[in-house]
Amino acid sequence: MLGVLVGWTTNALGMWLIFEPPEPKRILGIKVHGLFLRRQDEAAEVYAQIIADDVITLERIGDFLLDGPRGDRTRQMLATAMRPAIDQAAGPVRGAVRIAVGTKRFDSIRDAVATEAVDRTITPFRDPVFSKRQADKIRTLVAVRTKELPPRDFVEMMRSAIREDEWMLYAHGAIMGFAGGLIHLAIFGVGGS
Repeated sequence: MLGVLVGWTTNALGMWLIFEPPEPKRILGIKVHGLFLRRQDEAAEVYAQIIADDVITLERIGDFLLDGPRGDRTRQMLATAMRPAIDQAAGPVRGAVRIAVGTKRFDSIRDAVATEAVDRTITPFRDPVFSKRQADKIRTLVAVRTKELPPRDFVEMMRSAIREDEWMLYAHGAIMGFAGGLIHLAIFGVGGS
C-alpha cells in the first residue's frame, strides 16, 4: 500500500514542481519557481508550433467554414456575393444574353457559376506553400501572445491542456508504486530477516 501512496505523491509533487509557484519565491534561501514557467518563452514557441501546424490550419478553417455546422450559411453568403461579380463579368452584353437564353436560364447559369466558384474557394486553403506562409504567421502571433501572458495565466492555459487527463498521471504513479512494492516484496520478502 505504501508503494501506491509513494507513486501517487511523487507524480503529484512532480506536477506541482512543473507549474508552481508561478512567480519566483525564496523558500529557506532557495529560489523556487515552476519549471514550466522558467522556460515560458521556449514553451510558448513549442506551443505555438503545435497550434499552427496541427490545430489552427488553413485547411481546417476552410473545411469548418464550408462544411461545418453553419457551412450552408457560409456557402449561401459566398454565392450571393458572387452574383454581382458574375453580372459585371458579363458586361454590356448581359442584357442581350439574358434575353437570348431567357431570364430563368440566365439566372440558373449565374447560380451554377456562383456555386462552382464557392466550391473552389477551398483550393487556396489546401495550397501547401500558402498554408506554410500563413502557418508561420499564426505561429508568430501565438508565440508572441503566449510569451506576453502573465505567469498565472500561462500556467492556467498550459495546465488546462492536461487537466482532464491529470488523474491518469497520478493513477499511473500509483500503479507503478504498487508494482514496485510487489517486486520489492518478491525480492526481499515480508520479514526483515
